[in-house]
Amino acid sequence: MIEIHNLSLRQGKFALRNINLKINKGEFFALLGPTGSGKTTLLECIAGLKKVASGRLIVSGRDITHERPEKRKISIVYQDYALFPHLRVKDNITYGLRFQKDGKDAYYQQRFQLLTELLHIKHLLERYPGSLSGGEKQRVALARALLTEPQLLLLDEPLSALDDNIKAMIQGELKNLHQQLGMTIIMVTHNFADTHALAERVGILREGQLVEVGRIDDVFRRPRTLFTANFVGIKNIFKVEARNGKCLLPDGRPLVLDAPPQKGFYYAGIRPECISLHEPAKKLENRFSGKVRQVTSRGVYLEVEIESGELVFKAYVMSGNKRNPPPVEGSDIVFGFSSDDVCLIPNEQRLEENSLLMQNRQ
Repeated sequence: MIEIHNLSLRQGKFALRNINLKINKGEFFALLGPTGSGKTTLLECIAGLKKVASGRLIVSGRDITHERPEKRKISIVYQDYALFPHLRVKDNITYGLRFQKDGKDAYYQQRFQLLTELLHIKHLLERYPGSLSGGEKQRVALARALLTEPQLLLLDEPLSALDDNIKAMIQGELKNLHQQLGMTIIMVTHNFADTHALAERVGILREGQLVEVGRIDDVFRRPRTLFTANFVGIKNIFKVEARNGKCLLPDGRPLVLDAPPQKGFYYAGIRPECISLHEPAKKLENRFSGKVRQVTSRGVYLEVEIESGELVFKAYVMSGNKRNPPPVEGSDIVFGFSSDDVCLIPNEQRLEENSLLMQNRQ
């Protein structure tokens, strides 16, 4: 449905470089990346708000690379909602209709009724944006974006300004809208939980380059690059060597894998939530002993640093569990993980490797 071919753009010192991406019709796709990686800029290129230097944008078989924004049938919702403060909610929602000259007034009225019902905002229609909560403003912005029946909806950090309870409600409404309307959606976000809750696939941007695209579980559990592994929260990353059918950690201890890799050097990644402690660890293929170096509260979970030989592993455990109390700093511990929870990343000869690996050493 959406094809991006070798898209490039220069904006001061920043550049989008050779972006290639295909998104299926009806797909919910997420764009992740550090601040300044080009996520919003890419959305604005797709929407026609920024002129690309080279490349092509194809939507439903139509080349829209040089079309004006209002001709593209694409809507964008920004983080700050961009509602008109002097217009009532119903006038904000219908604002885009003044640019529609297709004689479908009756159809748009029906769609207006549908969207205000789906988004639970019928009772807000006579109010002004200044009197609305963040969640209400988000619903109004979504209704305005969807009223003209765009082929593609672009969301720029749609949930970042909302508290957790309202965020969960808007997540549910976005999911329902996606299913009910069959919309194709691209969402920019920093939030991994939003990505898992809403998207089917994800793309990772880094310094203007799309470095990885895949299904959510694949990218978060089995990334293909060292950068992605570090970015998506794989806290245990070690350089390993495969030889004679074995995979060896930096200190020489063997690492059990599902299948022996070809001879060479790799990075092994283990997510911290995949590491088990105490008795459950004794049943796993990869079992090690160590000493608890530090226990840090991260809210609903604890991050446990374990010194084992020359390496430091990090595990996540739920906090406040009286039946399974957290380990004590300075105590000895047995920990482990399944062979299925180890991802192997091809060796990348890059200067970044030392800084990313230092966190896993003494």
